[in-house]
Amino acid sequence: DALDAWIAGHEFTGFTAHTVTDKERFRAEVREARALDYSCTRQQLDPALSGISVALKDRRGVCKGALGMSVPSANYSDAQMIDKLLPLLRKAVQWLRPLL
Repeated sequence: DALDAWIAGHEFTGFTAHTVTDKERFRAEVREARALDYSCTRQQLDPALSGISVALKDRRGVCKGALGMSVPSANYSDAQMIDKLLPLLRKAVQWLRPLL
């Protein structure tokens, strides 16, 4: 599958203690994000930042990218990002879909 090929061709570098560098864990997180149509990250690139993103799919359901945002880790838990930010991102994705 394309994910396995992509993983095999990349080195995973840790930027913080929270960065996913294990290929199996990365694969599992990508699969989970695909199933949920969103992903949350915490302190993976910068200890002060967390993020949430939503798949940006065309009318046929083909993923063309993602729409996301970074927020201060101290201000948002995963649950708060999901409750407060995910609905807004999903609404924005619906608005953008006809443009793809």
